[in-house]
Amino acid sequence: MKRPKCGYENREGAGFCGGCGHSLAEPAPEILPPSPEPTSFANGRHQVKKFLGEGGNKKVYLVYDTILERDVAFALIKTEKLDDALQTNNRHLQKPMLLTRHSRHLRDPHHE
Repeated sequence: MKRPKCGYENREGAGFCGGCGHSLAEPAPEILPPSPEPTSFANGRHQVKKFLGEGGNKKVYLVYDTILERDVAFALIKTEKLDDALQTNNRHLQKPMLLTRHSRHLRDPHHE
């Protein structure tokens, strides 16, 4: 088995590279600990009874509303990767604005 980084040809079944000493085993996938489930929302107004499910953008919980005094579904918007999505959307919005700014400048007779 040849290690691509150093090019050393290792014997089959070797645990480490004979050329550079690096492990030949596949790296273990990163396992993230489960995020703790909330017990309430809105400063205790909504007491979580159970997790109902999730979609692409939301997690839905069955909660007890202490003001309405009844069970309701509570949809929590996911914020994971939200910063990446906002940056991507901002890049898409900025490109047309830059093009517009440059094209206005070219057409504006006061900027020659």
